[in-house]
Amino acid sequence: MSLNWRELHLICSELPLQESKLQSVVQHDFHSLSWNFYHPQQGRWTLYTEIGTPYARIHKTSGRTAPPQSAKTAKLQRFVQYCRANIEGACISEAEAQEGDRILALSLKKGKETFHIFFRLYSGPGANIIITDSHLIILELLYRRPNRGETNGQPFILPLPKPDDGRFPVRKREEGISFNEQIEREYGEKSTEQTFAQLKARLIAQRERELGKIEGTVRTLLKKKESNKNFEYDKENGDLLASNLHLIHNGSNTIEVDDWYTGGKRTLNLDPKISLQKNIELYYAKYQRAKGTYENAVAEYDQALKEYEKSKEYYANLFTLQGEDIDIRRSRRHLESKQPINQKKR
Repeated sequence: MSLNWRELHLICSELPLQESKLQSVVQHDFHSLSWNFYHPQQGRWTLYTEIGTPYARIHKTSGRTAPPQSAKTAKLQRFVQYCRANIEGACISEAEAQEGDRILALSLKKGKETFHIFFRLYSGPGANIIITDSHLIILELLYRRPNRGETNGQPFILPLPKPDDGRFPVRKREEGISFNEQIEREYGEKSTEQTFAQLKARLIAQRERELGKIEGTVRTLLKKKESNKNFEYDKENGDLLASNLHLIHNGSNTIEVDDWYTGGKRTLNLDPKISLQKNIELYYAKYQRAKGTYENAVAEYDQALKEYEKSKEYYANLFTLQGEDIDIRRSRRHLESKQPINQKKR
């Protein structure tokens, strides 16, 4: 269950939003970000936001809630790239949680520029973080939704305040802690469980895809090995043909010769349009091609088998201690990295 609007108001009333300077933005996954601020009196503090999940929320964090970010993020999301280039260093001049709605609006100033950030904790496709200029023209969004008119360059229309109908009370309070701490504690445990379940499902799916791809390669190489393993037969044909040229009549399509390799007879196919010497050369050329293809297929087949076993071992290690933090971190690094498994550091 997401925060209702009264709870969002209470969350914001405990935060040192005004005069806080945005120092950095960190993206943990597709839905969650940490906004690191500095306040002249309160010092450094972090606002955690999770948008578009069953546990969507905004609250000050102690750092225990957010999933760990990989030390080597493959590619930052477009939204964070924009924030780092344009919003970091800005100072909050106004902050307002909208009456009757789950929207937090921040106004930030950076030099002569004014930015507005709208955190919308709606359910479904309405969930978003939207950055606009001073005229409420959209500059960037966490999620681009053209069907809702939410793309860069479009005007952002802030909904009118909703009347207070008495619904959505604040949940039962825990004694001795702030509401921010309560929400971090309640949602952090649930979110971690869900994040781990999603992570495990993604790992299983990727494991099946990657191992399946290698298995397909192994089957293809095995077929190539089998279809070229008799390459010596073409060399024998060339040798037999070269030893029996005196028996061949012009225009012949075939010739039957004594096969000293097997002790029987062997029928050789000929191309009557080319010379006998060219026919011999064709057999030897076919032998060389098949021999090279076979030898390459053998080497690649052996390598593919090694990769398959290495990949199986790699995934087995990821799933050995599923509840440990170290495995979660390694799993995230694996999913964020674009490198093939066998190029990853173990």
